[in-house]
Amino acid sequence: MTGTVAQIWRYPVKSMAGEKVESSAITAGGLEGDRRWTFVDHSPNRDGKLLTNTQDARLMTYRARLVGDGVEVTSPMGQVERLGNGFVTQFGESVARPLTLRFGGGQLR
Repeated sequence: MTGTVAQIWRYPVKSMAGEKVESSAITAGGLEGDRRWTFVDHSPNRDGKLLTNTQDARLMTYRARLVGDGVEVTSPMGQVERLGNGFVTQFGESVARPLTLRFGGGQLR
């Protein structure tokens, strides 16, 4: 049986919309750059658990893409911002949850 890859999609931030790419390396952890960042919820009943679109579907209204050594996030209103602590604070306020950002196994600098 032979198959053909029609499209490759990468999702740099877990539960956000992603980006279509022409090619990508495959690493031991999967598609390079895929789901490398995730939000961690620090609400009283969820402290330390990942925030996904199951808890808040608004995550899917943001689009993430790899740019250089980081991630750009496009909001539902079309505003583009670099993923970092400023974005995490603003997004956390908009969803009324205290959030941090995790890269791989540690905090994003």
